[in-house]
Amino acid sequence: MIGFIVDGRVPSVSGCIRNGNPWALFSGWGSTTPVAVMRFSWIAEYINRTVDGVRYELYKPWRRYDAVIFLKSMNRESISLQHVLKKKGTWTIFDANVDYFTEATGTFFYDGMAPSKEQQENALQMAGQCNGIIADSRYIEKVVRRFKRHVSTISDNVLDQHIVRGSNWDLKKDKPLELIWCGQAVKLFELLTVKEVLLEWRERIFLKIITNSLDSIQKWYPPYLEEFESLLRQVPHAILPFESIDALMNNYDNGGVFIAPRFLDNSYNLGHTEWKITLPMARGRVVLCSPQPSYCEVAERSANKGIRVCSDSESWLKALTELTSPSFDWVKEQQAACDVVKKYYATSSIAEAHLRFIQLSLA
Repeated sequence: MIGFIVDGRVPSVSGCIRNGNPWALFSGWGSTTPVAVMRFSWIAEYINRTVDGVRYELYKPWRRYDAVIFLKSMNRESISLQHVLKKKGTWTIFDANVDYFTEATGTFFYDGMAPSKEQQENALQMAGQCNGIIADSRYIEKVVRRFKRHVSTISDNVLDQHIVRGSNWDLKKDKPLELIWCGQAVKLFELLTVKEVLLEWRERIFLKIITNSLDSIQKWYPPYLEEFESLLRQVPHAILPFESIDALMNNYDNGGVFIAPRFLDNSYNLGHTEWKITLPMARGRVVLCSPQPSYCEVAERSANKGIRVCSDSESWLKALTELTSPSFDWVKEQQAACDVVKKYYATSSIAEAHLRFIQLSLA
């Protein structure tokens, strides 16, 4: 029996009552954040459906577990519970989704962009106390291996039924190239990475942004906010609301090219996973992206088919020129994008790797 603490939601009596959720003491305290759904719910559903004698579930304080996984959970309540469980002989594992361990340096776009000192200290304490660590990217694994030996990279995953090339889209003559960006609105400053590229191509592109409320960008430092607003005034675009993963995948079926620029002079960004690009690639969308380590791994696995890693403005411009060339093979490239996700990032294969690590830990 494997229990999960998700997003720091420890089902204690005081915590559940304080948050108006007393039933969590009996059913476990879940979360509907995308990371929680993908790294707990999808994996648990697959394991519980296909593997006999093993059950993944939300942690219940009255049940005994072989192991408890702390997914994106390193608050004081999680640390306290981990200490209690370890004293009882329960194996504990910390699932680290970003690099909370290293003090972030580089460019910052708003106060609170990087992990706080308290978060860094909590992450280091949780990692030090736990028996093992699941790193959500190879970059994080390298960071963690400096102080922990029992660690394994378990990538983010995409539901098997979502991995299907939903359309045979290609660029229509005399139509603008649709570029898609999706993410939390507070991260829209990433588009400034390719500002000059977007401006140079503004007569030939249409930018589609899928995100949540734009209110959060008001926390940006004023010069960046002004720069972004100026960019939107000059580049044809539409802003669509993020509703759900299912709706997002259906939206990707409408075609276009996904872009994932990143400011990599900020060390915090280096640890992010590949999930931002594997979701559109699962539907056959070709991706243009910055050389973020996890993105580079996807490109290596696909032999640079279905994805182009762009390290500077010149390579972004070169990639856009390639995509708008009559010789670009949209069918082959889109199928390659879908294929690499199916081979390396499907929930079925990631869940099995997850279980293998747990079984190895308990052996």
